Amino acid sequence: MLLQPPSRRYPILSLGSALFGIILNIGVLNLFAAMIEKSNTLSAAQGRAWVREARQRRMMLALLRGFSLAPLISPMGIGGAVVISSLPQVTWPQLAPYILGAAALIFMAGWAGDYFTGPPPPANKTYVTPSLRPLAQFSVLLIGIVALVFSIAWLLDLRLPIAALLGAPTGALLWLAWQRRRLGYGGLPAAITAVHRQLPWLLSPSANEIVVLGAAGYLGHVCVGLVDTQQLAPLLAVLDPLGTLNAVLAMLMVVGLAQIGVNPIVTVTLLVGLLPTLGIDGLTPELIGASLMVGWALALCQPQ
Repeated sequence: MLLQPPSRRYPILSLGSALFGIILNIGVLNLFAAMIEKSNTLSAAQGRAWVREARQRRMMLALLRGFSLAPLISPMGIGGAVVISSLPQVTWPQLAPYILGAAALIFMAGWAGDYFTGPPPPANKTYVTPSLRPLAQFSVLLIGIVALVFSIAWLLDLRLPIAALLGAPTGALLWLAWQRRRLGYGGLPAAITAVHRQLPWLLSPSANEIVVLGAAGYLGHVCVGLVDTQQLAPLLAVLDPLGTLNAVLAMLMVVGLAQIGVNPIVTVTLLVGLLPTLGIDGLTPELIGASLMVGWALALCQPQ
């Protein structure tokens, strides 16, 4: 992805980080940032520091914008889990037309911005474009894991966030077993041993992030319980005539509060629990959920 020509680097890196983000979530930032740092050397830029800085900026923006799409396109992401858990009457397929369309618009806008603001490619420069076969193979693996999650949700009649908690570890264990299949018994004993030995080591660096995200989600739910909707009558008198435009206001609220340090998980959890209780005409649960997820993605696009 990093060795593609400049005209193809942004879309491939952005889509690649979005795909990896479906499985790795926030871990994709550490992985891809390290890859960019290692590949974007001064020698690769032929000793030109300004070229190295330009490549660094463009690739980091592609990484950040691609990662911001993961909450939208992933049925297993934390954004979808918060919204679907708070809106039991809404399913991911109902949200898909809204959020996938928004993801496409965000991607195209980012690509256009990179294309028109980036420096022109050098003339008479021949690039040896590497194969994208590894990315295609990873995409097949990703499709298999997502299909496993949806199958578990359908067969066991579970909500999608619960199915993701079952399907993602199961898919990882099956993948480890497949890599160790020559060790006997389908590689399953060796995979279980690897998980037993390495899982604590792999999870310990994420302890702080897990605590922060969990506390932020809990804070949002607590705030919903503390808000007295009857006291919101004056505000409702202003919002009710706006109808579906309230979805846009909610999206902008998520983005705006993120700029002053309020984690989107707090704002989304609060609004997704509060807005359906107001009974605003035209503000359907699907529209509420989609607008808040889009706001979450846009908030991730903005460097803090």
